[in-house]
Amino acid sequence: FTMTAGPLDMSCTKGQAFNLTLNVLNPDQSKSSLTIWNSRMQVRDTVSASSALIELSTSNGRITHDVTNGRIVLSLSSSETNGLPVGTAVYDLELVSTVGNSVVRLVQGNFTVGE
Repeated sequence: FTMTAGPLDMSCTKGQAFNLTLNVLNPDQSKSSLTIWNSRMQVRDTVSASSALIELSTSNGRITHDVTNGRIVLSLSSSETNGLPVGTAVYDLELVSTVGNSVVRLVQGNFTVGE
């Protein structure tokens, strides 16, 4: 399971719920099995920012896996997006293996919060 992080810009509206479903495919275009993976995503002001504006993960419930269909679902409530500053930040979304220490950066890019 090796891949290069793909570019993907995301955007949401401040004060409105944010939901995004990502289909995860293997190199041969088959659905990826997410059974041994958790996901985590941090949104930061800049790549080098010392702290995250918000973190999404399978452990905090802001990311869920649709294992049957090879999908990752990102979700933020309206109150969570309301707490984000308007403007463009950066993020990366990683898969973290539940067996061993594998970490795979899936996608990365800009995360824009609009008014």
